[in-house]
Parts: sequence; C-alpha cells; structure tokens
Amino acid sequence: MRSTSLEIFVAALCAVLPAVAAAAPPAGDYRVAATVRVHAGGVLDREVREDARAVVAPASAGRVRVRLSARGKTCELSARAGAQGELTFTPGQRCALDLDEEDVRGRVDATLGSGTGRAQGDALTLALAWSLAGAVSLRVGGQRMEVMGSEIAVPDAWAPEVPLRGTADARGEGRRSGAR
Repeated sequence: MRSTSLEIFVAALCAVLPAVAAAAPPAGDYRVAATVRVHAGGVLDREVREDARAVVAPASAGRVRVRLSARGKTCELSARAGAQGELTFTPGQRCALDLDEEDVRGRVDATLGSGTGRAQGDALTLALAWSLAGAVSLRVGGQRMEVMGSEIAVPDAWAPEVPLRGTADARGEGRRSGAR
C-alpha cells in the first residue's frame, strides 16, 4: 500500500499536536517592581512604586492563577495563558483591600477593567487597570505651623471617612525568584 502526501502530512501533524497541546502554562514566583497610579480625586491621587510578589500557578487547561502580594495585601486573579506565555486577565474580577497605612485607612473594592501580561523564561510583565470604590479616612495634622507670629501644634487626627471612587493603573515587571 502506497502512502499519499496527505496521509504523511496527517501522520506528522498527529505526532506534533500532542507536544504543542501539552505545552506547560507559565509558572513561578516572581519579584516585581511596579508603578501604581491612583486617580481618585484631589489628595487621594498618587503614584506609588511598589516591590511586589507575583506567584503564577497552573489552574485548569490553558489558564493560570496569579497571586499578587504587596504590603501585606493579597489579590488572586485568573488569566488565560497563551502558547508564548501571554496572559489575558478576565475583566470583572474583584479584590477587596483593607487599608491600614500611615496616612490612609479604610476599605476599597478594586474591580479589574483590563489586564494583560507575559510570563516568558524568567521574566514577567503585567499591566492591570482597575476601577476603585470604597471609603477611606485620611490622617490630618501632626505638624507645627506659624499663625500670626506664633507657632502652634496641629493635633494629629483622622478625618471623617469619605467615599472613594476612581481608577488605578498598575504596571510591573520582574524576574523569577532565584533567576539572574
């Protein structure tokens, strides 16, 4: 029996497909340097540089879990993993953040608007856009000022809680822990 070129092509394709289909999703523990820009109006607008940790782990077929941690806060997201390590995050995922920082406290719910990234080799890049909603209180006072020639101390206190609505954009890149 003589094989045709089509039969040879199909046989070759069948031999290659399991290797392509079985490509492992990206995984690893990454140290990430991130810049977060918060736009929430007035004194709440800020740009923060963070050292964060991202743990990427396989989930179901073609998907990964990405656990982001910084300043004792953690958020776990799900992403679709492409063949070249590209990550596409599903919009609408939520993370609740309890804030207890030096100058702000409260609770903020962050809802993912969009997110992309790439985990390739020992490198990870992430770009995430969030909408923010919650309530926060800011620390006020705690300083000295001159009024009409006299120095007075403004007592340290927390302002009343105010609603927070805004956005945050986070961009980061890092290397797998232990990589050079």
